[in-house]
Amino acid sequence: MSGDPGSGKSRLPLGRVAHVPGREPSPDVSAPDGYQEAFQTPCVAAAILVRLRDFWQHLPPDGVRSVGLRGLMQALERWVNEQTFPGVDGSCVTSHLEHGSALLMLDGVDEVPPVRKADGDDWFPRRCC
Repeated sequence: MSGDPGSGKSRLPLGRVAHVPGREPSPDVSAPDGYQEAFQTPCVAAAILVRLRDFWQHLPPDGVRSVGLRGLMQALERWVNEQTFPGVDGSCVTSHLEHGSALLMLDGVDEVPPVRKADGDDWFPRRCC
């Protein structure tokens, strides 16, 4: 699927992964017999959608090509702690991810700037996403 950043390309696939049981989207047109989509019961406690356009600034701008899993988890924890998710904090989210009871969905790498200056050096935030 192609389109401009923020045009909704991810809405359908991410909505299918992160559906809420009992609130599945209804089709605009009924599918013929044998072609109906069956939603599965989610296998995780939570699906966490991280829009990279809001998240990338939390990555360390130290010029590295990749922040690694530890760096990503630390950045995610900082980002969650700055949000207003009632009853959820960064340690809760990282704990769920470490135990496999949450699905992390990173969306919108095309909305992350390709290059930025950090401490006088070029930093390539898309490479860290």
